[in-house]
Amino acid sequence: MIACTTNSPLSAGDLPLRALFLEANSDRVAADRDVMPPAERRRVLGRLGFRVLDVEYVQPALSKTQEKCRDLVLMVHESGLESARSTTMDGRIIVEFMHEFYNVIVGPVEGDEDYERLRAHVARHPRIAIVPTE
Repeated sequence: MIACTTNSPLSAGDLPLRALFLEANSDRVAADRDVMPPAERRRVLGRLGFRVLDVEYVQPALSKTQEKCRDLVLMVHESGLESARSTTMDGRIIVEFMHEFYNVIVGPVEGDEDYERLRAHVARHPRIAIVPTE
């Protein structure tokens, strides 16, 4: 998943990228429901440069027959941070990404309780902590 803006050395074609996000199973997912335990997967992703964001992440329902998923964590690649050693990320970038993601998947996002909760959280806490993966 990708959030596009104009402030980054990353690019996709002619569109510069602000951050590269992915989702991974949280520890609420039993290890036997995946090919590797969730914590181990996050450690591997961490070695590839992805960082866990300390924010409640809810994946929108990906189809009309599915429900939202609340058993995931949101991760960002370190190239989308101010530096590889950053301990926080600008929460507005996360909100922009989630706005685009929800709009593409489910349509207009305004009024969605999970999206609005994220927006309110970022309004109160503009910098989102990065959680160690090791």
